[in-house]
Amino acid sequence: MAASESITTTLQYPIWIEDGKIHCDEAGLLSHLAQNLHYSVYDAIKIMGEITKHINRNLQYFWDKAARNMSTESIRVILQSVQHSQLNCMLSYPDSSYYTALNCCAYNLRGDMIKMILDCVNEDECYSYLGTTEGEWGLAPIHWSCSKGDTEAVRAMLYHLNQDKRYSLLQKTQDVFRNTPLHDASLCGNTDIMKVIFESVTQTQWINI
Repeated sequence: MAASESITTTLQYPIWIEDGKIHCDEAGLLSHLAQNLHYSVYDAIKIMGEITKHINRNLQYFWDKAARNMSTESIRVILQSVQHSQLNCMLSYPDSSYYTALNCCAYNLRGDMIKMILDCVNEDECYSYLGTTEGEWGLAPIHWSCSKGDTEAVRAMLYHLNQDKRYSLLQKTQDVFRNTPLHDASLCGNTDIMKVIFESVTQTQWINI
């Protein structure tokens, strides 16, 4: 990114991505919190404090730490304070284990964060992120959520997609052992998730998966 582009981005969006790092204009973010997101001064300062603990760091480490340590509200502010094209960069950047944002959130049972991320991107982007298998075992976010029993995360993932994309995700998303999300839910005894999957597809689609 050229210097002039960085300046323009900073003025329009208080959080931006450059050279694989997340940067924050603290004064700009504080103003954004108060004027555009309508936080009180007290709440704006509190959120600013949490964000600045984590924000100026490499994307390679950000989502793993964010999924374990950051509040839902602070993540919401970050997602609402970055340009959309840069948001996609933020969400698709792999960590040291080759996991991206949604995989880190699914692994850490952050269904609230998963829903928030999916609310910020369009349906095609949702499908792309949810269907991308990553890491040594070729796991997608929905594999983690199905195996760990995070029913609400699975529900959020499926209902951010239309019927055809939902079916495609459930049928085509396979790990290195060719396990689908339904396999993982079944192997781990997560019957509530099996029910969510069943209710999200047609009877013919259910038979096929």
